[in-house]
Amino acid sequence: MALDESLRHPTDLATFVRLDAIDVAIAKVQRSGGLTLSRRLCQLAEDCGVRLMGSGLTDSDLGLAASLHLFAAYGITGPVDLNGRQFIGSPYASGPTVKIATGVAQVPTGPGLGVEVDETVVRDLAVDVLTRTAL
Repeated sequence: MALDESLRHPTDLATFVRLDAIDVAIAKVQRSGGLTLSRRLCQLAEDCGVRLMGSGLTDSDLGLAASLHLFAAYGITGPVDLNGRQFIGSPYASGPTVKIATGVAQVPTGPGLGVEVDETVVRDLAVDVLTRTAL
């Protein structure tokens, strides 16, 4: 039994493990709310003997880089379902992003996630989520 959209938090995984109702956990960085919770979910899966697979949502280059780093860190080498850059742009990326050749995405090797970010663009695009106004 593989769980994908049902896994949003490590506690979801713990529940399915306790019920002996999971064989494969599908890791999604954005679905889990970022790298911290995704790492916890992957570590719990490893600790419990649950196989890991990777997937993603419609991600920017930054989200794609985050997913690639997570999957590489946990040895997820099989085909993963990632998309996004063909559907959305990355206006804040200021340099090279994720390199893809013959259907294989390379884990970026630069500092951080390996994607250079234009901080000016990030500030220009920032929105106060409480008032929905530009910062």
